[in-house]
Amino acid sequence: MENRSFFPQIPSPEGCHLIETMFEDCGDGYLVKEYRGAAEKDYLDYLAALEGCGFEKYSDNGDGIGGTVFTATFTKDLWQVTPLYLKKSGKLFISLCFNKPLSPRMLPCEENVFDKDAKTRLHMIELWWFGNSFVIQLKNGNFILCDGGRRADARYLLDYLEALTPAEKKPVVEAWLISHAHSDHCGALCELRGDLAKRICVEGIYYSIAGDTLYQKAQGTRVDTANMLLAAKGLKDALGNPTAFYRPQTGQKYYFSDLVIEVVHSQEQLLRDVATKDINETSTWFMLCAEGQKCLLTGDGEKGCMTALMENYTKEYLSLDMMTLMHHGYNTMDEFTDYCKVKTLLLTVRDNTPVRQVNENDYLRANVDEYFNWGDGTKIMTFPYTLGSFETLAPNKWIYHNPAERQEQPNLYRYFKGHYKKEVRKFRINDNGFVKAGAHLYDRIHAHLPLPTVKDGFMINLDVDPNLEAERGFLIFVQDPLGWIISAANEEKLMEAITVFVDEAVWTEQGFTPTRVLE
Repeated sequence: MENRSFFPQIPSPEGCHLIETMFEDCGDGYLVKEYRGAAEKDYLDYLAALEGCGFEKYSDNGDGIGGTVFTATFTKDLWQVTPLYLKKSGKLFISLCFNKPLSPRMLPCEENVFDKDAKTRLHMIELWWFGNSFVIQLKNGNFILCDGGRRADARYLLDYLEALTPAEKKPVVEAWLISHAHSDHCGALCELRGDLAKRICVEGIYYSIAGDTLYQKAQGTRVDTANMLLAAKGLKDALGNPTAFYRPQTGQKYYFSDLVIEVVHSQEQLLRDVATKDINETSTWFMLCAEGQKCLLTGDGEKGCMTALMENYTKEYLSLDMMTLMHHGYNTMDEFTDYCKVKTLLLTVRDNTPVRQVNENDYLRANVDEYFNWGDGTKIMTFPYTLGSFETLAPNKWIYHNPAERQEQPNLYRYFKGHYKKEVRKFRINDNGFVKAGAHLYDRIHAHLPLPTVKDGFMINLDVDPNLEAERGFLIFVQDPLGWIISAANEEKLMEAITVFVDEAVWTEQGFTPTRVLE
């Protein structure tokens, strides 16, 4: 039976003017239809139709997010229906799934008891190498986590939470938000197995699993998602129950003692309109609302996500007290910078320099009141936050890693600012199945110098993308976190790109400096 046949379980919108534009399996059993040309009345009529068919409303987002994004969730016989109405763009999405858990945090909660002098604090955690890790400590002493960094960061994250928790208690995480399943964001969660998992209580994990279409070119992300699900099965909440796994959807609100989290973007909102088919675009964007202030956590969202936000939210709503730098500085948009107003920019990088191109993010940083990163130690911001009031902790000693391994860690961001002027003595190749091209690249480099191939050296990724323009044929650009991507329209063009990449490099006795960047 086709997935589409599930939709007879629920009513269809009655408005004859509505245009059904797509049907999509968004992963993990969530099916979505989209309608164009919708008005607020169509949305309200559809909610009434659901109730007329015996569905019960579980929650709604009240006056909407920013007054432009409205959603509600209904249940009946284990079926779950979530209509989403985007007022600015006139779109109506209907999401359907079966027998999936709903977070109790979607319902407004009573104020918890806490010390009258307690403060809500946001901790931007220093990481070993690269990625996102945010800890929000609520006034009741419990935590909300966002991402967490790599596997190597897991033990330090646990130590950090324990240091903020009374000695006789375990840290209680009321919500662990995962923007997307890249190892520098979800790795810490994946690492929580066995004894590590026993050191923490987690009430719920919030993550939107991508559909197969997006996973096809990101098998590593599929693996990380599987590892997250496996790790989640070994976690418990404070009562000893298995940790729940929830899927956040655009428009939903989650309520905590002194904080509200609004889901301003999830993959269902993009779909085919502005999606770049990059797995980074599946990043869920969470808005933290505390003490009358807003902090937007953007994951690795890029141009598609930013376009969707401008399409669906007002400039007033996107006037932000804080925002994280999108995808560590990759593919930011000046249009988005002009559209929203940000006071404090949180750079999720070790250095303050741009990432892919020289001066790429200068425009963004010039349009905020302050910016800083975690490179010189964890940053702590107390709500309500005033400019310049952040605290910087002493740099982490990173006791969990071999000192020799860290000694030669390159300063990635100064490397980029120096126009890629870094000589390479070690490298590794990811041929992505294009073995002939990988061997060709290896041989071409070794024809110049006998460089060693090592596990943790300079990465060169090979890829074939049939969607590349035929006249261009290939792209050569810098990859996150360290290395290059050589992408071509077909294998023949890939071999040509390798020749360009190697022949135009600058060779010395110490190594080579790739100089060709084509985008």
